[in-house]
Amino acid sequence: MTKISPKPADRNITNGHNETNGNSNASGFFKSAFSSPASELTTINPQRQPLNGKAQAPRQRLQGMKNLSWWQRSSLRTKATLAAIALGVLPVLAVGTIAYQAADKQLVKQIQIDKLNSANSLDNEVSRFIFERYGDVQVLANLPILRNSQVSKIVALPDKEAVLDNFAKVYGVYDSIASYDLNGNLVIASQGQNKASANIKGRDYFEAVLKTDRPFVGNPDVSRVTGKAVIFFAAPIKDSVTGKTIGVVRTRMPVTALEKVVQSYGNDSEEFLLVGPSGKVFAAKHAENLGKDAKALYASYPKFVAANKPSVQLETNLLDNTEHLFGYSPFTKIEGLPKLEWSSIITQPSKDAYAPQYLLLWTLGIGTALTALLVSALAAYLTNRATRPLLDLLHE
Repeated sequence: MTKISPKPADRNITNGHNETNGNSNASGFFKSAFSSPASELTTINPQRQPLNGKAQAPRQRLQGMKNLSWWQRSSLRTKATLAAIALGVLPVLAVGTIAYQAADKQLVKQIQIDKLNSANSLDNEVSRFIFERYGDVQVLANLPILRNSQVSKIVALPDKEAVLDNFAKVYGVYDSIASYDLNGNLVIASQGQNKASANIKGRDYFEAVLKTDRPFVGNPDVSRVTGKAVIFFAAPIKDSVTGKTIGVVRTRMPVTALEKVVQSYGNDSEEFLLVGPSGKVFAAKHAENLGKDAKALYASYPKFVAANKPSVQLETNLLDNTEHLFGYSPFTKIEGLPKLEWSSIITQPSKDAYAPQYLLLWTLGIGTALTALLVSALAAYLTNRATRPLLDLLHE
């Protein structure tokens, strides 16, 4: 058998005696391995190591969640609950709003109508009151002691005065009753001669009766005897035999008699005014307004007078600069009474006039809110009950 000699290169790796060469070879191997180009190596650095697909997915999902809207991020139960609440509450709010608007318009209209009705009612009551006084003076003109010359001669003056005194006492609204001859000289007077003017020639009521030969109703005026606001009524005295006018009888009524009528109207916050043709307030529920010019209280008063029809609107009181609901009504002519050129005014602070409106708002508002809360609670409860099985199924 032929013996084959080993190759020279094999000596360094087979006999194990040359450690220097072995170490050198190993070192060269590792040196060769770690001296590869940087582009062929992957640096082991936890902070810089690229994420694989599985590691990147949670972060991408988190970033995507941040970009979603609140509604998209909400759970199914939350969405269902909010949708149910909206479907229940929105109709309630819509119905409540529509109901308030409809009722509010009708209520405002009714409040204004009530103000006009109150002013008209005051007109009518004052007119009836004046009509009765207009009738009183005609009754007096027909007393036998005044129109029958034979009776007048028989009855003594004190007895005649007693008749007039009793008449004034019974009716309780007159502070003086007197009769005058055609020259305006005083003939008989209630409560003595010093309670009436000695001569009334030139007075408007006296001259009007002589001119028209008809009964007369005066406008509010200041008495020359008492210095107080009064209204005069006068009527011709006709002879019972000839039918000719032989004198004039007149009654004098303090305006305070009308104030009693006015004060019976309305509540504490309402003010009722009676205004004469001069624009002056001659009767009022509150005494501080007596004698004032109506246009100095309310700037729109002349406009209402010019329109000569019932009107109502919000107006500013010029004395205290507060907003009032202002109602105006001119007196209408009634049968058997001369046309009175008077007007009535009713005013009330708007906050008081429209208090029912505010009450309606609060009532409907609270009722709607409570209903909405109950509907919301019920919707949330039912939705939670309905979605719970579905959510439990999805989580299995």
